[in-house]
Amino acid sequence: MHGLFIAIVQLMSFFCEEAVNNDDNDGSVFELVSRALNESSRETALFNCIEVPNDDLKLSVVECLYNVSLAEFDSEELTQIVKVLSSCKNIGAGKTELVLAKLFWILAKLTKEEEEDSGKTFRLKFGERAIKEACEILERNMSR
Repeated sequence: MHGLFIAIVQLMSFFCEEAVNNDDNDGSVFELVSRALNESSRETALFNCIEVPNDDLKLSVVECLYNVSLAEFDSEELTQIVKVLSSCKNIGAGKTELVLAKLFWILAKLTKEEEEDSGKTFRLKFGERAIKEACEILERNMSR
């Protein structure tokens, strides 16, 4: 069953990645599908999948989120990303380190983003909390 969810998330990830990589072609099928996924609450479905106790699915979800255009993240979705950080308690369990690494890459992209509102919103509303969560994760990692 998890394999089906992983395949669906990977398909969504493919369209999102291609839409970002082909951003000069606004009418491309990738852009249209990515926009339709965004309008259909893609991130809500992805964050629900994070709750499933399967490391491969969680990793697929954060890889998909990494491929989503930063312009498509709203404040609620940024809140969810930071909540996922705080929910990772046992860093050494399964693929948690890989999930956290990809989340940190998403946060790095948001931190460096200067043009999109999502980057500005992240830095102003969530930056301090994300740094606190990251430091706590690093501290737990050092104590293992």
